[in-house]
Amino acid sequence: MEEPRRMGRTVSRRPETPVRRERANVGASAKIPLLARRTCILILGMHRSGTSAITRVLNLLGAELPRHMVGPGSGNELGHWEPERLVALHDRMLEEANSHYDDWTSITPGTLPEARLGYYKDQIRRC
Repeated sequence: MEEPRRMGRTVSRRPETPVRRERANVGASAKIPLLARRTCILILGMHRSGTSAITRVLNLLGAELPRHMVGPGSGNELGHWEPERLVALHDRMLEEANSHYDDWTSITPGTLPEARLGYYKDQIRRC
């Protein structure tokens, strides 16, 4: 199969990883397995920059949201549209680095030891 080309460059495709899903067969108790390709969309941005709004718009366009999200609060009465586990993990990491989600100062490299950074990277992959 020929590789697609974009702006004069060859773009390599990653091999598709099938994910087994099941869909209920209407009118029958049997379930039909489906193969689907999963894609993760990660919205990154500063505090109060519109990440919740973008996430919700993507959801309205068909993207699936995380199962357990941060609920509504002051400033976001409809919900924050963020995964609870990832937010909690980021809060712990920032606290360990003597920072907070709304701290405007930068975190310098080396604030956290390499082993702790490795721990957080591993935990983020699991979220």
